[in-house]
Amino acid sequence: MESSYAAKKEKLMSTRSVSKDKDENTHQHDNLAKLSNVLPRRVRNRLHNLFEQIEDEFTEMYNENDEMRKTISALNEKLQSLDQSHADKNEIVPTNGLDNFKQANIKGKSSGISSSQLSQ
Repeated sequence: MESSYAAKKEKLMSTRSVSKDKDENTHQHDNLAKLSNVLPRRVRNRLHNLFEQIEDEFTEMYNENDEMRKTISALNEKLQSLDQSHADKNEIVPTNGLDNFKQANIKGKSSGISSSQLSQ
């Protein structure tokens, strides 16, 4: 599963990069020529710096997201293997604390004892 995800990611990144480079080179040159006459050099440099910071933040977020997806995928695989091993043993095992709470709550209601009676 990860290999297909990695292949899709790589293909998408290369496609974006190629088309982005072609479009950017053409438009960037035209836009820079226009902006060089309109904006002072200090303002252009400041804008360039801000856009670089934004790009760096997006790159960092993308990388963090990618790592989280890998971690989630690994944890899901581990959970599935644990669920499968418990199913093979014909055991009913709750997968989270909420299931335990529901089971305890059902037992308490079926016994006819209220929580106020238990606290006494």
